[in-house]
Amino acid sequence: MAGLLNSSGTTITRLESSTLKSDLIIVEDEIIGLFDGLSDYKVGIIFAVVDIRLQVNLASLNLATVPVIRPEDSSARKVKQTITSELASERLGIELKVNEKSILRKRIVNYGKSNTIPLMSKISGTAKYLGRGDILSASLVDLGYGLTLGDDYIDIACDYLIELSGFKINNDLTVKFENE
Repeated sequence: MAGLLNSSGTTITRLESSTLKSDLIIVEDEIIGLFDGLSDYKVGIIFAVVDIRLQVNLASLNLATVPVIRPEDSSARKVKQTITSELASERLGIELKVNEKSILRKRIVNYGKSNTIPLMSKISGTAKYLGRGDILSASLVDLGYGLTLGDDYIDIACDYLIELSGFKINNDLTVKFENE
């Protein structure tokens, strides 16, 4: 097998009051044209989402209660304080799906400034592999405080890698056995 192509890219999608749901990655659209000139090859493709980040600006939500976390707190206590803070605050939810199957639901609150939230570690340890016909989408979820965003927005950046591997088809290939 020969490595025919390695490529990477980033898609950025904005969810706002007029766009509460959007496709983030349509694999078929990202790989279109990559197979041009490879008709003489048997080709396999790997499509991996390697990072997903949210850039969040939710000024219309009331300020969230900032969790009180001390350096000596255990990991379990830090998680408990964060969850308690989120549940005591106005919040939105975001849901990521592959082909309409949920892979992640996350609460988002307003901490008073635009902030970045990494999501990949909550989905998969290193990468989320998608097939040729897969669609990764995101939608906002009402968690009891509505979905109107006003001038607020959530930008979703998805980094991905594509690898094409294959071998050239050889129609002259013959197999001979010793007793022939």
